[in-house]
Amino acid sequence: MQTREIYYAYPMGKKVSFAFVAEQYIDMLSFKYKVWRVSEESFYHFRPLFSFPFVIHPVIYFCLSAKHTLNYLRLNQEFLIGFEVADTDRISQLGIDIVNYMDLLIVPSRWCKEVYLKSGLKVPCEVVPHALSEIFYRPKQEPYHPYLKKLKEIKKKRKLVYGLFFLWHSGRRKGAHLVAEVYKEIIKTHPNFILIIKIGNIIDPHLVTLTKLGSIVVKGWLNDQDLLALYDMCDIYLLFSLGGGWELNGIEALARGEIVLGAEEGSWTDYLPREFQIPVARKVKIFTDGLPSQVHVGCGVEIDIQKAVDKLHIILDNLDEWKAKAEKYAEEVKRKFSKETVGKRLLEVFDKYLEGE
Repeated sequence: MQTREIYYAYPMGKKVSFAFVAEQYIDMLSFKYKVWRVSEESFYHFRPLFSFPFVIHPVIYFCLSAKHTLNYLRLNQEFLIGFEVADTDRISQLGIDIVNYMDLLIVPSRWCKEVYLKSGLKVPCEVVPHALSEIFYRPKQEPYHPYLKKLKEIKKKRKLVYGLFFLWHSGRRKGAHLVAEVYKEIIKTHPNFILIIKIGNIIDPHLVTLTKLGSIVVKGWLNDQDLLALYDMCDIYLLFSLGGGWELNGIEALARGEIVLGAEEGSWTDYLPREFQIPVARKVKIFTDGLPSQVHVGCGVEIDIQKAVDKLHIILDNLDEWKAKAEKYAEEVKRKFSKETVGKRLLEVFDKYLEGE
């Protein structure tokens, strides 16, 4: 049987989550499809010679500034597939008008699908989660980086419990203010709980507050071994994001056996065990300016700070029991979100719509 060919447009060469996920999916699709990659720069004036199915990832971001290309593709390509996420609980009419140009929309979680349907999506929508990187299936790792080595030695010597929080960007959206409030309360009764904050090359005002509370900052890029070692030396991950389409750090921490605490509403509920979820105190606006505010116009959620503190009290007083639960969930997560499992799901969706299987 002749190999089916598809075009796949995504932000090639950029260190952004959309590019990382697109590369994952292209690798999975290549088992059955010949994939022709289209860069973001090429997309804006792309006029394909052949009428192959065309994938756009992410579709709203690409097409907001290239409506002429979208119109051309709609008229000339046999099938359009868009990948998207929902960062808030409602998508603007502008965003919905774009995704309704597609023949199929694919999102990473059931929560994202519900958001698009409630916002007015008219085309079919399928859920295909993001897959865990293969590095997260390695055995427990020892740190190579001298700073991480020192942190692990201190932990053992002083019998500390390490929390972890990734502050890559957008401190408020990632819930840095909530992390600070919870941390301020919990160290009053559990001074052996130390928060480690992993940052990139950013300056965020919330970082000042967190460091004044005694947090430890780990800065810069880590290789695979040290990234795993960082996850492995920590015990509890604070996933207090207000919103987001998947929140990769949460599932990575869970896959390494960390206790991961997050809100009971959001995309992460697809992988976060019910007993690790925290009640929501209120819904809040996330974006007020920039491109996201034109599309993700709804609200995000803020965890109930006191309920989070109460949960942490219980966990820290019974840490071995909760760590055992986390290790059990880690195996489940690694099975459910492996490259093989997600790849099978992705191919099933493509076959269903492109091959009628």
